[in-house]
Amino acid sequence: MNSDLKEWFNGKGEEFLREIGVKEGDVVLDVGCGGGSYSIPAARLVGKSGAVYAVDKNREALDTLSNRAKAEGIDNIILVNMLFPDEAAEDLREGVEIHAESREGVEIHAESIDVALIYDVLHYLDKEERDALYRKVFKLLRKSGILSVYPKHSRIDWPLWHLAGLDPEDIAKEIEKNHFYLTRTVNNDLIHDESCNRGTVLIFGK
Repeated sequence: MNSDLKEWFNGKGEEFLREIGVKEGDVVLDVGCGGGSYSIPAARLVGKSGAVYAVDKNREALDTLSNRAKAEGIDNIILVNMLFPDEAAEDLREGVEIHAESREGVEIHAESIDVALIYDVLHYLDKEERDALYRKVFKLLRKSGILSVYPKHSRIDWPLWHLAGLDPEDIAKEIEKNHFYLTRTVNNDLIHDESCNRGTVLIFGK
């Protein structure tokens, strides 16, 4: 593990997520969780009274996350192997292919999520797919819930694929058209592909 990841997993990740709005007891949805760069610190932050649903279509990434969680004695992460956004809300409520033990009393259903993270994911999705994802996350969030989006690979930040022609402001506007409202932006250091870099995070209310 490189120095950036060590620093991230040794407290910097929790500090970042605390600034985003994650707190003890929250239920967090991490869409496109990868190997757990955000799921692991989120799980520590929400504690035994909270939970993290880590969703990814890449089973190998989920295995990496599972191994990390086990090594650290973290038992409040529920792994969901699925394709998104096409199978999103309904499958989450049904617990499709959850391959970690679900703690008693914790289920994903409409208006059950406190914080949803969509980090470094949107560049994989075209406009129609992004809108579908926003709508499904909207259904899962509580009325007081937070949607936090890291639109990596937009026009100002290593442009790539579907976000290459969009600025963060453009992405904020398309999310707001799906019934969210932008509350603030956070410019801070955060992890990307096992390295720390400066990024702009968009935070929305429902």
